Amino acid sequence: MTCIATENIEVDEHVCGFLISVTDIEALSKIIAVIAMGQADHAARIVCELEPNTPAFTLPQLCQSARDQLTVKGNTANQLKVSRYQRDGFLFECISWITARLNSNQPVIMKAPHIKATTQGLDGLVIELSPDGSSIARATILEDKCTGKPRDRFRDEVLEGFKKYHNGDRSPELVAAASDLLKQANLNGTAATQAAARVLNNSYRAYKASLTTPDSIDTAKKRSDLFKGYSDLEDLRPEQREGCMLQLPRGELRNWFQELANSTIQAIAIFEDTNV
Repeated sequence: MTCIATENIEVDEHVCGFLISVTDIEALSKIIAVIAMGQADHAARIVCELEPNTPAFTLPQLCQSARDQLTVKGNTANQLKVSRYQRDGFLFECISWITARLNSNQPVIMKAPHIKATTQGLDGLVIELSPDGSSIARATILEDKCTGKPRDRFRDEVLEGFKKYHNGDRSPELVAAASDLLKQANLNGTAATQAAARVLNNSYRAYKASLTTPDSIDTAKKRSDLFKGYSDLEDLRPEQREGCMLQLPRGELRNWFQELANSTIQAIAIFEDTNV
C-alpha cells in the first residue's frame, strides 16, 4: 500500500528524522474509513496488501458512527474548535499508525488508533517481534500531535510524556499495554507478561514523536530547534529518538485535514452504497 511515503531527513546527532508525505489521499481515506468503522485489525491487513482496501463488512450503524467520528460538531465556537482538533487528531493518529506499519521490517503488533477522544494512556505502542514471534525486538512509544504549534507541543507535552516513561514513572502502564498486545502473538498471559519486560530495557525501547509542521521548517537547524531537548532521554542511540513530520503549507493545516475528512466520509458512503 503506497498511500504514504517516508524519507529520511537530517535533524542532528541526537535525532533520526523522517518526513511523511501522503501520495494517494483516496487510498488513505479508504483505510481511515475502515479504522473509523472499528476494523483496525482488518485495516492492518489492508496496509500489508493482504486484503482489498474495503471494510470486512458494512452495517448502517458502523457507517453512521464513522461519519460522526469525522464530522465537526458543536453549538458554540469553542465546541466547534475542540471537535475539530479532536477529529484532526484522530486522522493524524491514523496516518502515524499506517506509517509505522509500512515502515516495519519485522512482524509487528500495535495499539489501534483511538476511536474516541482521550487524554489517557499511550498515544501508540509499536512492538516489533523477533522472527519466531516469541520476544520483543523493538518497542516504540508513539506520541502524535496534530498542531499549529509543533515546538510548544513537543516541548511541553510530547517530551514531558516521554520522560515519564523513560524515568520509569509509568512502567506498570507500559508493561500492561505491551502484555495486552503480546497476547496477539499467541502468548499466554504469563508468557506475554514475561516477554513484556523488554519494554523497560532501553536496549529495546525507542520513542517516536510525530508532528504536523509548516513547510517553513526546511533546514536541519530548524528541525534541530524543533526537537531540542530530545537528548534529555539519555542512554539511547539516535535511531531510538525518532522525529517525524507531516509538512503542510503554513495556514493550511485545518483545511488539509478537512479535505481528508471529506474524502474519508465519501469513502464510507461508497462502501455503504455498494454494501461492501
